[in-house]
Amino acid sequence: MAKNKVDQINDAFIEILTKENATQYANYIKSINRELIANVDTLNASKVKSIIKNAKINIEDIALLFIIQNAILLIVSKQATTKKERKPLLPILALLGIYSLKKPKRFVQKIVKINKGIGLNDNEKKAQAIIQGFKVDNAKVLNDARKIARQQLDISRIKSKVSRNMVRDLNEGIKNKQSIESIKNGLVKKYNKLSNIERALDTELHAQSEFVRREHSKALGYTHKRWQTQGDNRVRDTHFHTNVANKRIPIDSEFKAGGLTASQPGDPSLPPSDRMRCRCYLVFD
Repeated sequence: MAKNKVDQINDAFIEILTKENATQYANYIKSINRELIANVDTLNASKVKSIIKNAKINIEDIALLFIIQNAILLIVSKQATTKKERKPLLPILALLGIYSLKKPKRFVQKIVKINKGIGLNDNEKKAQAIIQGFKVDNAKVLNDARKIARQQLDISRIKSKVSRNMVRDLNEGIKNKQSIESIKNGLVKKYNKLSNIERALDTELHAQSEFVRREHSKALGYTHKRWQTQGDNRVRDTHFHTNVANKRIPIDSEFKAGGLTASQPGDPSLPPSDRMRCRCYLVFD
């Protein structure tokens, strides 16, 4: 299949999983913001880290779906060519024998529904058994990927400027002689605004997708990764993106350009100009 199909599959997984998990992620970010706001007058780096690490979010199903995404991409891009490489992917090949990839969004919606396991017909139950078998076969990599995805999500929130901006707004309110209670009410309206939270969701899920896919590919024996852009006029024209595009490096190494380093697209170490709404992805060999 053409590269365009790979792009469509990547876009479909991020779009559908963003919609499916918007409420969960919004509640997660809101809970962090509420705690930050409640403690805004005494915030320090240690307190911020503690608040973020104590926030609850379940990403096991998301990690599983990203491993399925990676298996599909390895198959579609013909990276898995030998019998040894294809053997761990046989359950996903069986899944592709049941459901067509001609309409990637419809396919991802079907996989999400099957994974939920509610109101399934006979064909869907057959697919569910395949997915459960794939999950058991990949138990270790799924556990490792889930931990890494959570760690990276924590890092992303810690590196966010939200807490610093809250402190800035607090000081501005004090300067204007507002009460602490009034200031905190204003912060709730500003920082827990759903539109502001949703803006970050696809970026966070994209980053998790790339981390999980890398861990799965490592477990399958792949040793190198290449930074792939979507090659259209929407690709951002930054020094970093321009210089890492199509660059191939060892799978555990970091891409470097313009004084920046990143393990993969969406890496929280990147500035917003190279991270937010990025549509790049890794290709493994």
